[in-house]
Amino acid sequence: MGDGVLEYVFCPEDHVLPEGLSPEELRKYPASHYQLRFAIQHYTPSGSKKPDATVLNAIMADLKVPKEECIYVGDSLFKDVAMAQDAGVDDVWAKYGQAQSRAEYQLLPDVTHWSDADVAREQRIKEREVNPTHTLANSFSELLTHFDFRDAHGQ
Repeated sequence: MGDGVLEYVFCPEDHVLPEGLSPEELRKYPASHYQLRFAIQHYTPSGSKKPDATVLNAIMADLKVPKEECIYVGDSLFKDVAMAQDAGVDDVWAKYGQAQSRAEYQLLPDVTHWSDADVAREQRIKEREVNPTHTLANSFSELLTHFDFRDAHGQ
């Protein structure tokens, strides 16, 4: 998962597995292999889902970071970019990682535990027109062409 690269990982606390499955049935390694060693895990607000700006606002509040110092990078115009814009955070669309238009993505409702309400919500989200402020066409490293990263001392 890249533990040691990220300082914090945010995820829904109530992100449950489909009924009838347990982590032990899905895991190929001992449970200790799946625990974060360096990154600190936090939870997003219960019941909130992207693109609700509540998710991103809660993360910024939890980390005590002002939105002016944040950049949100995501592969979904409708969930990631829209959420960042709604929260007033610099948005970056990782176009190179976009999977939503691939044929395989359309299989998700059939092979996952999405309810009819989840599928309908996904369709409503896609109806919004979203224009990203910044776009990464080929790789994450392109972020350096859009932003100047310096520490608190200007270095």
